[in-house]
Amino acid sequence: MVMQIVGYITVAFLIFGGFKYMTSQGEASNIMKAKDTIRNALIGLLIAIFSVAVVNFIAGAITT
Repeated sequence: MVMQIVGYITVAFLIFGGFKYMTSQGEASNIMKAKDTIRNALIGLLIAIFSVAVVNFIAGAITT
């Protein structure tokens, strides 16, 4: 259930970053902020997925 929430938040940040990118009007600083938002959203998703994988691996090792 928590991963669903993380997924929804990631999609929201990706949409927000895309909106910022589209409305940047070619200004380099605004484009960089939009790209940073998108990159950080994807990094956060990867960290969440990796943390679930680590917890599942450790829980599987402990229970066997």
